[in-house]
Parts: sequence; C-alpha cells; structure tokens
Amino acid sequence: MMDSELGKLSLTREDQDELIWDGSDDTDSTLNDYCLVGKFLTDKTLDFTAMSNRLVNLWRPGKGIHIKDIPSNRYLFKFFHFVDMRRVLDGGPWTFDNFHLVLHHYKPGDIPATIPLNHFAIWVQVHEVPVGYMSERIGVQLGHAIGEFVSYDHVNNSGFWKSYMRIRVRLDVRPSLLRWKKIRRADAGLVVVRFQYERLGVFCYLCSLIRHTDLFCPRLFQESEQEVKPEWGAWLKAPVRRHAQVVDKWLRDEQGMALGNTVSMFQGASSSVSNQGSSASTTAANPH
Repeated sequence: MMDSELGKLSLTREDQDELIWDGSDDTDSTLNDYCLVGKFLTDKTLDFTAMSNRLVNLWRPGKGIHIKDIPSNRYLFKFFHFVDMRRVLDGGPWTFDNFHLVLHHYKPGDIPATIPLNHFAIWVQVHEVPVGYMSERIGVQLGHAIGEFVSYDHVNNSGFWKSYMRIRVRLDVRPSLLRWKKIRRADAGLVVVRFQYERLGVFCYLCSLIRHTDLFCPRLFQESEQEVKPEWGAWLKAPVRRHAQVVDKWLRDEQGMALGNTVSMFQGASSSVSNQGSSASTTAANPH
C-alpha cells in the first residue's frame, strides 16, 4: 500500500513540476551555431580516422573543424566559421567508401540521435529532352518530381543545343530513384525524358534504395525461389563530367606534334571521398 502511494506521488510530481528557462544565459559552451550532424547511408562500420582525414582533406575548412563520433552511427561536425559550414552544406553530394553522407544543420534544442537524416542535394542530368523543352520552367517541375528543386544550371542548359538538361535536386533517400518522367505538351503530344544522377554512390539495382547493394537487398528474401530481376542499373549513374583545360602552345607529343589548344580532363580526382559541386551560374528555387 505504501509503495503504491509513493508511486502515485512520484508520478504526480513528474507530471506537474516543470523547469522554466528563458534561454537567455549560456548553455553548452562546446556547441556553436556552426554544427552539423551527419550519417552515412550504410549499416557498415566505417573507419572513423580514415573518414575524418579524407573529409578534412576534401573540405579544407579555413578555420578548422572538429569531428566527433556519437551514438546511432552518427557524427557531429563542428565548424568555427560560417563560410566553412555553408560551403559543405551547399556542396556535395559527399561520399566515403561510396556511401552517401546526409547532413543537417544542428541547432540548440535538437537531439542528434532523433534528427531525421533522409535528404541530400545532387545534380541530375535530364536526357532525351526534345527541342523546345530545354526551359527552366520544365526543369523546376522535373526537379520537384524527382525530389525538391534546388537550382537550374543556366551555363549547361543554355545555347543552341545541349545533350541534356542539368538541375540540382534535394533528394529523399526513402522512395525509389526516379528513372524517367513523362511530359505531355498540348501542342506536341507525349515525350519521355530519362534521368542520370551525378556522383551517385552505392544503391540497390533491385529496389534502388541508397544504402545497400543488390547483394543484401531484403527483396531477395521476400521472393519464394523466384529470380528477382533488377529494375534499376548502373545506367542511372551519370558519367564523370569533363571540362576543357588550356594547354600551352609549346607542348608536343612524342612525335613532336602540337597537342592542340585544349585537352579533355576529368572534373575532380577519383577518391573514396567525393563531391559534386558546381561553379556554374544557377538560379535557386524560391523558398516555400
């Protein structure tokens, strides 16, 4: 009887008593406004030291960075200047061992272990775009069909003819990757455009989820001895973009012939940590 009364008393105190704080004084001095919480889209245990070194070498933050391993396979990235943090958020997608890193701007009051980490930005190439369809308006609609439209690459998409449209999209990793989209125009009928994703990391050819390969897909264990045929493939990955680099007129090949005015170079070096940013002029989406 006494234990029961004590239990009721304790419950009542917990329900009624509240700690009031006006938020005016300093709290955790170890955090600032330039913290990101992140998670790699894999259940695999990663080498923390190797991951940290690779990211630091890639990001090269001018004012430094502190990376901390926290529970739930998540990491805290503490920057010491807004410019460094903003560059990382606006760049990407970032990968390590081909696994995508999802980041979120951590703010006071957030609980790192419960913050949803389901989105990252990626450049998408829209192929087989008919003449007359290469417009920002169509790009915005396609971006929202894939995920959430972020920006439109005017440099790539302008000119007499381009092989594909390039848009930046905030991608939700939970649904299947969009492979194509139908566009109906009143005066021209139905067309189908297809998508390729730049710097796309590990994803499953059976279900297209961006966190495992088809070797470990749950669909393999849901079918009863029937072969599960892949509906996605490596063709969803865009080839590495190239850019022209001017070559000095004095350079020659082994036979003494001039190398020409330009030579095609890979954009960015191959690395287990990669990103896909853009120096191209873009138009950002209007905030909702």
